[in-house]
Amino acid sequence: METLMKKFLPAFLLILFPFTVLAKDRVAILDFQTYNCPQSVARVVGQMTNSRIFETKVFTLVEREEMEAILREMSLQQTGCTDSSCAVQMGKLLSANKILTGTVLKMDTFNIAVKVINVENGKVEGSYRSEAMNAADFEPAVLSIVEKVRYDFRNELYLSIAASAGYRKALGDYSGIADNGYGGSIHAGLHNFLFKGGVLSMGTGFFTFEGADGAIDSILAIPVTAGFGYSLNISRNIHIIPIFGTGIHANLMNHDPDNADQYGNYEYTREVFIDPVIFLQCDVEMTITPFVQLFLSPSYTIMFEKGKTGQIPGLDGGIRLTF
Repeated sequence: METLMKKFLPAFLLILFPFTVLAKDRVAILDFQTYNCPQSVARVVGQMTNSRIFETKVFTLVEREEMEAILREMSLQQTGCTDSSCAVQMGKLLSANKILTGTVLKMDTFNIAVKVINVENGKVEGSYRSEAMNAADFEPAVLSIVEKVRYDFRNELYLSIAASAGYRKALGDYSGIADNGYGGSIHAGLHNFLFKGGVLSMGTGFFTFEGADGAIDSILAIPVTAGFGYSLNISRNIHIIPIFGTGIHANLMNHDPDNADQYGNYEYTREVFIDPVIFLQCDVEMTITPFVQLFLSPSYTIMFEKGKTGQIPGLDGGIRLTF
């Protein structure tokens, strides 16, 4: 059975991988509106936004020619369509899932605002703003908005890499040999795995524990784990990701099996034991930029060793990069 699993698991994952790519929303980008500046400014900013949104491949965009043909057939025009209810009606006519609207307001600076509206329920699912001092700043201002749109709405499978430092406390049977532990971890995550919000996490690291008594100098624990979780959006910048998983701990114990000699000296030797574990963790994540997050992660691990059970609560803090 084990041989068969090793043989067919890679093939199974390769077959499964394409099905983790979710269907894209069909989005129509309406003409941008202007306030206190020429309509030509709105056309430039709107065209930039359209091009940059297309490059992200997050949405399937309704082509400009198709939009104009449908609206012309219905004897309608985009001019004057400035509120959400009008945008929703436009979206239904264009068979779009979402509508993207935009405005450019000229005051001391150019204020660019973009909304993403759900056609089915009329809800504004995303609202974004950026500033441009002059026409030369339109491009970076649009890019700033598009990066946020991409982060909020991407359905495709994407990767994250996280690095963290952490603390562990040995409890239960494990406390008989270990005390406090300190170290670090690295994790790779596949986001939108199987469905939107699904997270497959794989990680390793190292934690050095103090020995519980003089006969044990230290224990180096190397966890290798995999888990599955779901990303919950508390707000636009705050996410909670509970993850449940399993794995192993390779423990390298530096100890003296014969205890101290008559002079109180120890002769330490190294012993390795590998134990299965299960764990539950909860990443509390704060978005700094669309592709950089800071997080705190409390966790609780249960380790099994020859009829004994150790508990290892922990707390990690680190940075995550998404690609």
